[in-house]
Amino acid sequence: MNTGSNEYVGIRYTGKICPKVSGAHTFYLMGDNGFKLWVNGVLLIDFWQNQWDIPKTSPTIDLVAGQKYDFKLEYFQATGGANLHFSWSAPGLAKETVPDSAFFLGSNYTGPYISNIDTSNAVLIQGAAAL
Repeated sequence: MNTGSNEYVGIRYTGKICPKVSGAHTFYLMGDNGFKLWVNGVLLIDFWQNQWDIPKTSPTIDLVAGQKYDFKLEYFQATGGANLHFSWSAPGLAKETVPDSAFFLGSNYTGPYISNIDTSNAVLIQGAAAL
């Protein structure tokens, strides 16, 4: 998606996530810059920082194979490079990138929504803007 800017942008992914195995799942995120992850309405990772490539691990959450759960992932990019890596693991499932096949559109999907990031609380820290 072209937002017209490659700095001070953000995105929210929503829909459903469907695990392929049952049991206690752990999620892993690493990115440049901040991110938040919710699964089944539970905030599992909250790293809304203007820092980069700091891996974060969720507490475990019990999920049932084949069942679809609400999913929300928010990400913001301040300046410089941009990346976001999303993985999971569970009993019998070694840590792997969450495959595209695990994601589904939610029943309320009406198309993309584009908006500006609220930077009214941004402050400068060591020459870089922090949201």
